[in-house]
Amino acid sequence: LTRTVLRQPIHEFGIVMDASEILIEPSALDRALASGALLIDARKPGEFKKGHIPGAMPLSTYDSLVTDSSLEHMRVFAQSMADRFSSVGVRLERPVIVYDEHTGMRAARELWMLEFIGHRRARMLHGGLTQWRSEGRPVVNDTDIATVRPTKIQVSIASGCNAPIDEIARRCGSWNFYVIDVRDDLEWAGRDDTPCCQRRGHIPHAIHIEWTQFQENGRYKSPEKIL
Repeated sequence: LTRTVLRQPIHEFGIVMDASEILIEPSALDRALASGALLIDARKPGEFKKGHIPGAMPLSTYDSLVTDSSLEHMRVFAQSMADRFSSVGVRLERPVIVYDEHTGMRAARELWMLEFIGHRRARMLHGGLTQWRSEGRPVVNDTDIATVRPTKIQVSIASGCNAPIDEIARRCGSWNFYVIDVRDDLEWAGRDDTPCCQRRGHIPHAIHIEWTQFQENGRYKSPEKIL
C-alpha cells in the first residue's frame, strides 16, 4: 500500500540527514556519480531504451509483492530483493541514486526497498528524468549495459520500514497511533481494479491523504507548503 518514503534521520559521510535530504538535484548528480554513486533507472520495463541518463542501470522491483508477512518469509523476500540489487552493482557501502519519469512512486518504492534490506545511502533524483531533460542535460538511448559482478549483500531488515498486520489491527483507532492511506480516491473507496488485491477498500480509522498532494509539477512541495 505504501507509495511514499518516510524515514528517520540517517547518517551519510558522518552528517546527520533529515528527510528532505533524500532528494538530490540534477545539478549535483554528476558530482555524485564521479564519486562512485550508482544510478538506477526505476521506470517501467522498456522505457530505458527510449532514453535514459548516461551511466544508469535499469532495475525495477515495483511489481515484487509480499504475499506472506511472517518474519521468515520477509527475510527470504529481503534476500531475493538484495540479490536483484546486487546484479546491477548495489553494495551497502555504495551510495545509490534512483530516478523515475518524475518524482514518482516507482523511485520511492526502490528507496523503500533499499532501506528495507539495510541500505542507508540511497537518494532520489528530484523531478526525475523530466527535470533532467528540462535543464538540457544529456539523454542517451543506447542499450549497452555494463557487466556487473554481483556480490552477496548481507541483509539487515530495517524494522522501521514496515509494520506487522496484527499490530496495526490492535492499535488502529488508538489516540496515539495513525494509519495514513496514500492511495488514490478509487482505491480508498474500494472501486479500483488493482489486480494484486482480492479485497478492496481501506483500513478502518485510516486517514486518506493521496501521495500526489505532496507534489507540484513532478517535484515535492517545500516543507512549508506541505505543513
